[in-house]
Amino acid sequence: MTEQRRMRTVLATVLVAVVTLTGTATTVLLPGAPAHAAAGGYAMRLGPGACVYDKGALSLMGVAEVRVKMARRWARTYTAQWVRVTTTLEGRAAGGAWTHVDSPLRQNRAKVKRKFVTRFKTIGQTFANVPAGTAYGEFRARVLVEWISPRTGRREKARVGYAGSGAAGSCSAWQAPSGVTGLGIAATGADRQVRADFAVSPAVGDQVVECRPSCGSFEPAAVPASGQTGLSFLVAPATFTNGSVASVDVRTCLVQARSVCSPWASDTTTPYGPLAKPSISASANGEDVEWSISGSGNGKPVTVSVTANGTQIWSGSFSGVFSRTGTLSVGYSQTRNLQVTLTDSGATAEQPSNRGTQAAAASATTPAAAPTVTVTRGGSCQTSACTGAQVACSATCYYILTTGHDFPATTTCRVFYQAGGSSPFTWSQGNAQTNSAGNWVGSNVVFDVRCDNGASTGWRTI
Repeated sequence: MTEQRRMRTVLATVLVAVVTLTGTATTVLLPGAPAHAAAGGYAMRLGPGACVYDKGALSLMGVAEVRVKMARRWARTYTAQWVRVTTTLEGRAAGGAWTHVDSPLRQNRAKVKRKFVTRFKTIGQTFANVPAGTAYGEFRARVLVEWISPRTGRREKARVGYAGSGAAGSCSAWQAPSGVTGLGIAATGADRQVRADFAVSPAVGDQVVECRPSCGSFEPAAVPASGQTGLSFLVAPATFTNGSVASVDVRTCLVQARSVCSPWASDTTTPYGPLAKPSISASANGEDVEWSISGSGNGKPVTVSVTANGTQIWSGSFSGVFSRTGTLSVGYSQTRNLQVTLTDSGATAEQPSNRGTQAAAASATTPAAAPTVTVTRGGSCQTSACTGAQVACSATCYYILTTGHDFPATTTCRVFYQAGGSSPFTWSQGNAQTNSAGNWVGSNVVFDVRCDNGASTGWRTI
């Protein structure tokens, strides 16, 4: 039989034996210890240690199997030797030293034939009773193997070993609780705050709930041994940040043994806060309207939309702080009403509230264009036919066609000659109108059309 198959058989035997001893029990197996070779060739090997809990309290501790090997030099003298296995307990409080625990001795006695010089003989299981009401929180099993002369009864050699090995070779006085089930973490929508919902499984005694980073608003301080469902707490530690993943760990520990705890249960979520109103500004710059927006999703995705006179001109999606700028080319004397709207992404299991929308508005109007006046050559007239001017036309003259641009409804304009500076004709016209009545000049005469809204052609000829 291979070593692996043999150990499976041993462990099955231990479980059957433990149930036989205790009726109903829970067994926790410890890692096996290495072989121990004593001076003179004797050897001892301890199998896996076993912690047996009855109703959550440690009742038995020992090893699943003791195996021994006879020293070769004694095999030449004896055909067999007696082996006595004694199991005692040692206990300690948290952080203390190991101390002998008074408990009923458990001894096994077996005859080992000399053929077990080259191979191990299995003696069997060995357990010690754990006294009720002990003050120790941790126990370990001490196994003493003694070789006894079959002729004189004198102890030939002894060897001490402990169940398990290293830090894994001890049993807690209490069976660890199963702890937390159904842990779910969800953001509440308040800044950095999350809610933990969970249940606590039954345990051997009352339990206290422990949390990382904290238990926040959790009550009660202790959960009964029967367990409890529908538990929850709110927590908003300074270490949580809106928009970043937050983790909460929860476990239970026994009230009567605070160091005996369940494994940590963990869950994560992303906290977020209220949806605040965004900001928007708009200003005119010549024929352009320039806009700027800023805001924040405060930890939860939002859709951002910017409209101008009801038409969307930009959109994006953010969960944190954002800002954007833009420019609209609209021309002179144009008004644009702008609005920025934040729309929440909706409810999810981890972020279960819908914060709706928030909006802000601004407007800007571009200035009117500066007025201008232009002139072109109109029809011609000859000498005395050119009437209305300050001086008679001695040759061919031309009428002036004037056009006003971006004029108010009525604007007064005048024609000035460079030579005399006088005004031969004055008239009024509106925007984009032309007028030529009585306005003529010689082909080489320098003149200027000036209007009272500031428009001017400057000195020129026609």
